[in-house]
Amino acid sequence: MVMTPVAGKLRNTSSLALVLLLTIAGLVAVSRFNYLLFHALIELLSIVVGVSIFVLAWNSRRYLENQFFTLLGIALLFASGLDLLHMAVYKGMGILPGYGPNLATQLWIAARYLHCFSIVIAVMVIRRPVSTSLLFWGYGVTTVLLLWSIFAGLFPVCFVEGTGLTPFKKYSEILICSTFGIGLLMLHRQRDQFSRWVYGMLVASLLTAISAELAFIFYVNVYGLSNMVGHLFKLISFLCLYLGIIRSGLEDPLEVVFHEIKVKDEQLVALNARLVNTNEELETRVAARTEELRLMVDNLHEQARQLEEEIAERQQAQEELKRAKEAAEAANHAKSAFLANMSHELRTPLNGVVGMAQLLALTNVDTEQKEYLDTLQYSADNLLQLISDILDITKIEADQYELHSSEFSVRECLDQAVGMLQRRIDEKGLNVTVDISDAVPETMIGDHVRVMQIMTNLLSNAVKFTEKGSITIAASIKEQHDSTMLLELTVSDTGIGIEPDYLGHIFDTFTQVDDSPTRKYGGAGLGLAISRKLAELMGGSISVESRLQQGSSFHFLLPCSVPSRPNRPHAALEDRVVPRFAEVPAICSLPVLVAEDNPANLKYAKKLLEILGCKVTEAVDGKEALEAWEQGDFKLILMDIQMPVLRGDEVVKIIREREQDRHVPIIAVTAHALMGDQERFAAAGCDGYLAKPFQINALTDAIKRVMH
Repeated sequence: MVMTPVAGKLRNTSSLALVLLLTIAGLVAVSRFNYLLFHALIELLSIVVGVSIFVLAWNSRRYLENQFFTLLGIALLFASGLDLLHMAVYKGMGILPGYGPNLATQLWIAARYLHCFSIVIAVMVIRRPVSTSLLFWGYGVTTVLLLWSIFAGLFPVCFVEGTGLTPFKKYSEILICSTFGIGLLMLHRQRDQFSRWVYGMLVASLLTAISAELAFIFYVNVYGLSNMVGHLFKLISFLCLYLGIIRSGLEDPLEVVFHEIKVKDEQLVALNARLVNTNEELETRVAARTEELRLMVDNLHEQARQLEEEIAERQQAQEELKRAKEAAEAANHAKSAFLANMSHELRTPLNGVVGMAQLLALTNVDTEQKEYLDTLQYSADNLLQLISDILDITKIEADQYELHSSEFSVRECLDQAVGMLQRRIDEKGLNVTVDISDAVPETMIGDHVRVMQIMTNLLSNAVKFTEKGSITIAASIKEQHDSTMLLELTVSDTGIGIEPDYLGHIFDTFTQVDDSPTRKYGGAGLGLAISRKLAELMGGSISVESRLQQGSSFHFLLPCSVPSRPNRPHAALEDRVVPRFAEVPAICSLPVLVAEDNPANLKYAKKLLEILGCKVTEAVDGKEALEAWEQGDFKLILMDIQMPVLRGDEVVKIIREREQDRHVPIIAVTAHALMGDQERFAAAGCDGYLAKPFQINALTDAIKRVMH
């Protein structure tokens, strides 16, 4: 079935309309979360369209006597330059902070004046020869004069912060709409110079341009709805103009050419008698033309040969690119496997160190021994934090970090951060104040785990670098739009502060405030780098203000949404329950199987369970664990994953396949603590998950969950 030209146009139009609707929907969705990104995308799309119009019009000028698109393409090239400056200095971009939102509005008006008057001029010179050099010089000088008047303060003010548009801006938009309307009327009189499709696209472009300017008359806030609608109309206007030029200059240029040939055909008939008298001359010209065509055919054959060689080279390049991609994927897989293995190999012995220290702390120790145990615990905590930081920064840089949003309480998050560092705070005698604004809802939606991680890092740094004085944690709402708001969390201290030369690098990886050989404060320099990267992943940011020997303030901005249900009441910190041995379900005298191949870890887990009154059976590999389960009647199993003979997850699968009515709870106690490990073990049949190294309370929590 052969598709007619009209049917092809309708089909292409439907496809383009669908793409346009999806693009607009995507841009509107972007504006709900980040208006600056929405504005930048709109302007960049419009600029790309404007520059494309110039390129297409310029390349098609030699085939058409119609100069409309040539002049308009040059005009839109310079207007796109003004639009690029408008996008760069838009409120919030921070490129020229001293000018304010008025500069962006002035650049916008200048670009639209250039656009609308060019439409009128382009219609006037449709059938007249024009000098492209003169056009370039004219538009270049005009653009420079406009920019000079704007930056010299001669151009009228267009926007006042807090008030909105000035009368000049509103009258300018009305004048621009009127000029577009005049151009539309003039274009209607010259409609015979275009095909029906091209003329329809030009009319649609001018009508949507008028709609865009009308929308820009009414906005007060540069982030408002009217501003957004105006930008969308502008994008549609440029797209229609682009389609019109493609239709006229590239896809069907012969429609215009044939129109001219038809007019000249009558002139050729009148000249037929004269052509008969010049027959011999024509025969000579035909012979010459035939020779030229032969040379052209030879040239085409040579070009075809070169094209074949180029295709072969491109195919070879594609094969090399495919091999390089496969090698990169293999390297990335090897890197992930190395990280998983190193995490396991580091956490396993560290669990033995932490476990033995906790068991020793449960015995009768004197004051000096308790100090040694505290130092040992502190060092183990630092080592575990370093391992976690290295894994976090590696996953973030490899784009393997995932965020999970849920409801969380800002107050509880801050209280928990303080509670985790309370011992260090008390040791230094610091005064910590938590100030939460009444405007902050009790519950918000976000990744509370990452928010907790960032706040703990910031508070830990404040405690580390503050020898005396106070630390203040503040929460407030910086901006609010319907159900979304910008939450600001601030951690301020009275510590040593940061030298000005270090402020620009404080968020770089492995950067220390004091990096001298005799530095007093430890750390790997990863906490702030991870915090900033996590904040940016969540659409937020972290900044710092500091004065040497007076203190520092870290500001964490986080976009959040508010749940639709009513806020739940505040939960007092002192009412929260801290898990203890007494809260574990009554499992005294119940048999428990512990499968662990590391002797220190096995001894640690066995001792803890015996303290709880359990009867512990040991297994040092997967096969022995499976045999013990088959021969015994256990009420709980603690299963290590990486064991000899049979892996722990394989043992769990076999147990789940063979057990019938009796279901024994199984907790995976493992050094596999990377993203996705917990879900993988749950899919294998584990009821609980406990990452090494673990604290005593973590074990009691895990037992309590699975026994319930």
